[in-house]
This record gives sequence, C-alpha cells and structure tokens, in this order.
Amino acid sequence: MAKALYEALAMPGAERAERTKRLAAAATALPPARWFAAQLADLAKP
Repeated sequence: MAKALYEALAMPGAERAERTKRLAAAATALPPARWFAAQLADLAKP
C-alpha cells in the first residue's frame, strides 16, 4: 500500500489526471453500493 501511495504521489500530473478520469468513469458506471463492494473485494485479493 505504501508503494502504491508513493507512486501515486510521485507520478507526473498528466498521468495522475488521466488515471483520475478513468477512476471517476469506473466509479460512476456502477451503482454506489456495487462499486463499493467491488472495491472491498479487490482489497481482499492477495
């Protein structure tokens, strides 16, 4: 998790903006409860 946070903070602004745009699109594609459940399931993966 620390590595992912570091990479997110250190990446160039243009890449960060593009990733944020894709995340926002993914987050609004599903109903909120389903999106949240999918995020929790992804966190549980090894």
